[in-house]
Amino acid sequence: MPVIDLSIVIVNFNTKDYTIQSIESIHKDPPSVAYEIILVDNASSDGSAGILAAKFPGIAIIQSEENVGIAGGNNLGIKAASGRFILLLNNDTIVIPGSIDQTVEFLESHPEAGGVGGNLVNPDGSFQSGYYNFPNLGRLFLITTKIGQLMHDYYPSNPRADSIIEVDWMSTAFMTFRREALFGIGLVDEQYFIYSDESDLQLRMRKAGWKIYYLPDLETIHFGGRSLNPWRRRRLVYRGYLLFFTRHRGAFQAMLVRMMFTIICLLKLPFWIFNYLLPARRNLAGEEVRSNWSIIRMCLNPGIEPV
Repeated sequence: MPVIDLSIVIVNFNTKDYTIQSIESIHKDPPSVAYEIILVDNASSDGSAGILAAKFPGIAIIQSEENVGIAGGNNLGIKAASGRFILLLNNDTIVIPGSIDQTVEFLESHPEAGGVGGNLVNPDGSFQSGYYNFPNLGRLFLITTKIGQLMHDYYPSNPRADSIIEVDWMSTAFMTFRREALFGIGLVDEQYFIYSDESDLQLRMRKAGWKIYYLPDLETIHFGGRSLNPWRRRRLVYRGYLLFFTRHRGAFQAMLVRMMFTIICLLKLPFWIFNYLLPARRNLAGEEVRSNWSIIRMCLNPGIEPV
């Protein structure tokens, strides 16, 4: 049996067209190393698994009986992977030729590196995100109030860097990890489901002694947010931050995050309740009222609600 150098793990949930596009971008300019593609279908209801199996008979498909989120889906793929390196790849991406080999070569030559990634760009080529600092209370305030976007519209990402640097964390929309680094820390924390699982994963890697590197000339096209509506996404983002602070910042800071989210949502409610009285704004306002109220309820719950 040939030795597999790289396993590419892709999770699909009711977005088969994006998955097809992503896999085709890999096949168009495949890695030079021996590789496998492992597709995890998260209990899609659109017939994704069968359609993708028929279109790509050479890839391994894992059919999950329930939607276990991006965290659980990635873990299913990682556990089935045989590669020395594992690329976690969002299905709503287009892989740029040569980029996969670039990450493998970097990990080969930097044994201290647990993971490596680069920039995500929008379909028009504009910058979307690069590397991030781990969340703290100040950054979280700038994110949830959107004040950070006054500095640059891609906040909380840092701007592009012009050299290879060690960073806190990056999006796992395209990120290659060393197998022993992933298994050494117990894989992705599935309680996150989606959002903040990436920062948690890479913080645990750093605590275990691994380094995370950013490659400035590495780019991946990323469409982003295709399987969730904005209101469900917001609640899951806030939930992810609550869990991250509970895990890594202690009970006091986690309580402050709950208070911050509650106050911000309470301040938004009168505006959206007024908008609900306007027929042209009623549908949007209704979604916003329900969304903010659901976040308030979540923050008043002393535990972390299941998804």
